[in-house]
Amino acid sequence: MHWRGSRDKKIAEVARDFGVSTSTWGHWETGRSIPSGQNLVLVSEFTAIPIPCLLCPDCNECQT
Repeated sequence: MHWRGSRDKKIAEVARDFGVSTSTWGHWETGRSIPSGQNLVLVSEFTAIPIPCLLCPDCNECQT
């Protein structure tokens, strides 16, 4: 994910900081699954990425 890469964060670090498994965070990043509504809000706050951008099918376009 653009957000994580721009901060030199490894997926394990971000998942730990957020309190989820690396596979859960990885599935969220790749779009294999979507966080629950409550987690979506928390991810948005945690990453400072607006919810619409988190749900955009082309994340790189939305987050530039």
